[in-house]
Amino acid sequence: MLFKRTKYVLTAAVTACTMLLSACGSAGTASADTSSTAAGRADSAAAVSSASSAASAADAATSAGSESAAADSVVADSAESSSEVTSASVAVSYREVSDSGSTKVDTKEISNTDSSATAQSKDEEVQAETQYITNTKGRQMQIVVFGDSQFDNARDGTGIAYLVSKYCQAKIYNCAMGGTAAATLPNEERYMTASNWTSRSFMGMVMCATGKVDPSFFKSYHSYDVYESCDLSKTDVFIVEYGANDYFQKSELSDLYRQDTYVGALYSGITQLQKAYPNAKVILCAPTYAQFFGTGHKYLGDSNMTSNGIGTLYDYCCAACNVAQTMGISYMNAYDWLHMTSSNADDYLQDGLHLNENGRKVYAQMLSRIVLRTQGYTIDADTDLDTVDWKSVAATRSK
Repeated sequence: MLFKRTKYVLTAAVTACTMLLSACGSAGTASADTSSTAAGRADSAAAVSSASSAASAADAATSAGSESAAADSVVADSAESSSEVTSASVAVSYREVSDSGSTKVDTKEISNTDSSATAQSKDEEVQAETQYITNTKGRQMQIVVFGDSQFDNARDGTGIAYLVSKYCQAKIYNCAMGGTAAATLPNEERYMTASNWTSRSFMGMVMCATGKVDPSFFKSYHSYDVYESCDLSKTDVFIVEYGANDYFQKSELSDLYRQDTYVGALYSGITQLQKAYPNAKVILCAPTYAQFFGTGHKYLGDSNMTSNGIGTLYDYCCAACNVAQTMGISYMNAYDWLHMTSSNADDYLQDGLHLNENGRKVYAQMLSRIVLRTQGYTIDADTDLDTVDWKSVAATRSK
C-alpha cells in the first residue's frame, strides 16, 4: 500500500511494486522507533518485488511509521567486520573547503579522555583500531550529502552534517546547496546539454557525480569546493534530501519517468547513483513539517493543509517515502517521526521552514541511527547518541 494521503499514481509499473509495500503513515508513529535486526522486525515487514536482489530486499524491510523499520534490515556488504577498538579517544573530521580552495579541517573530540583531537589528512582512511564505528570493511565511513538548505544553512558545530559526522565517526562531504530542488524546472533539461548545463538540482548533482557534466557550473558556490575534494568512489552512504523547493517550484508528482517531476527526479537520480556506485547505500530524506507566513508574519497555514496547486508539502513527503519503498532503499520520514505540529513547531523550527538548533540535533540523531544500521549496527531508535556506549554499539555488528 502507498503512504496515506498520497493522491498520485507513480505509473502502472511502479504501482505493481508499491502494492507490495507496507503503509508507513502517521498511524504507527506513536509506537515508532522499535529496534530491529537483519533477521526481522517486531512489526510487520514490507515485501519487495521478487525481481529485487536479496540485498535490496533486505534494505527495503519496513514497518508502519518506524524509524528503525525504515532503515536497512542490513545484509552486510562484506563478511569482514571491525576489530575490537583499543583506543577510547576518537577524533572526527568534518570536511569543509574554503573558497580559496585550500582544505580546512575542523575537528571535534568524541572521547572519555582528555586526549586532544587530531586532524585527518584529506585522503587518509582511519583503520578500525582507531575508532569504534566503521564501514563494513573496517575503515572510516564516508558520507556524501546532496540536499537543500536544511543541510546547507548551518555549517558549524550545530549543523546536521557535522552532527552526523560526529555520531557516525565518519568523513562527511556536505554538497548541499540552499534553494535547490530534486527536479529540474519544467522542460529545463530539454534545453541543456553537457556543455551548457546549469541546473543545481539533484539531477544536476547526479549528472556531475556520474561524469556526464562538468561541475564547474556551480563553481561560485561553497559546495563546489567540497564536491571537488571528495573521491566519490569511496562513498559508503549517499544522503539525498530534497522536497521543500520542489513544493515551492510546483514540481509535479505524477510521472516517474520525467526528471522535471519530484518523483521522477528522485527515482532517476538515485538509480543513476546506484549504478555508478553499487557498493554505496542511499538514504532518502523526505521534507519536514513546515508553517507558512505572509506579509507582516501573517500565518497562512501549515504543510498539512496548504496546497501549491499540485499538493501539500505532506504529499511531497509521502511521495518521497513511496519512491524509497519502491526502490527498496532506506528512508527517513522526519515529517511524521519528529512529531512536529502547529502547537510545538517553535521547538524545532526557526522560521517556520528551517530547523533550529534543537531541531537539527534531533534530526541528526535520527538520521545517524539510520546510517549506522546501513553499516550493520543494531541500535534502538530511542538511543541518545550523546550518551551511548559506542563500544557496545560496535559489538552489535554481526561477526
